[in-house]
Formats: sequence, structure tokens, C-alpha cells
Amino acid sequence: MSLPLGPEMGPRQPPLGFTGSFPAAPDQADPLGEFEGAYLVTRKKIDPVQLQEDLIRRLGRDVTITLRMPSDTEPGYLRVLDVRNGVPLDVDQAVIDEVLEENDSPETNGQRFLREFDGSEGVEGQLLALRDYIARDVVAQEHQAAAQSRMHAQVTRLHQVRLADAQRFNPITGETIAVRAL
Repeated sequence: MSLPLGPEMGPRQPPLGFTGSFPAAPDQADPLGEFEGAYLVTRKKIDPVQLQEDLIRRLGRDVTITLRMPSDTEPGYLRVLDVRNGVPLDVDQAVIDEVLEENDSPETNGQRFLREFDGSEGVEGQLLALRDYIARDVVAQEHQAAAQSRMHAQVTRLHQVRLADAQRFNPITGETIAVRAL
């Protein structure tokens, strides 16, 4: 279905220097998800750029996506389109589900705690879930402190090398110099 152009608009004109042709886009008057090629999306945390890259890698061809994120009342929809002509591609639902699963953010320590705490039976199970949460948190903090310590040591070594080189030669004159700290 094409809409008539007003008397002011005229036909579509290519930009200056354009020698190709415009691809014919299919008419899609139906709302998103009401046409062939739409996949149901229920996950709310989706990175669209990463999702498109994952689909390109998985399908082995360039694709573009149209995504409507789900709301609290309605599911979202995903369309996988051919880049050249905008036609929806027929992709197996299992492939879409696998790519969406890969795209889902990993479970955080807090989310895991809530899942384990809610699933535990009795006070002993809840205390065990709390103990495991604290232990995982301590291990994560120790890893972060160790990584910061390694980064600090690396920056210090790099800075010491620069100071040692700066103490030996003046880069402009080439003369040996000494730098003294106050």
C-alpha cells in the first residue's frame, strides 16, 4: 500500500552523485509482530547491538534486526531482515532462542542468592544460602583487590622505567642528567 504524494513532494529523488537504485522495501502496514518473520521476545534485558552481532555470527550472513522490547503487559517482537532488500528471513525458532539465551546477562551474585534463598527449605537452608552468598562476595572482593594490586604494580613498574630513562638522558640535548626529589 503506497500513499499518494502531495503536490509539493513529487517523486523520490536520489542524492547528488548517487548512481545506484533504491531497493524495493516490502509494504508492512501491520504493526510489529503481526507479519511473517516476527519472533516472540520475553526477556527484558537485551543488548540489541550484541544481539545483531550474535545473529550475524550464527547465521553466517549480514542481517539487520527490528526489535520491540517487552513491557509488563505485552511481549516484545524481533524481526530478522535481509540487509539488501529488507525482507524478513525465515530463521529457525531454536536458533533465535539460543542466540537470545547467549545474549542474556549472566546471573549476579545477588540474583543467585535470592533464587537460592527463596528455593531453600527451612531456616537451615536459608542460613546456608546466606553463608554461600557471603563467601562468594568475599571471593569476588579478594579477586578485585588482587587485580587492583597487579594493576598498581604494573603502573608503578612502567613509571619507574620512565623515571630511570629520564634520569639518564635529556631527550633534547642527549646529555646525562640527574633528577632529584625534594
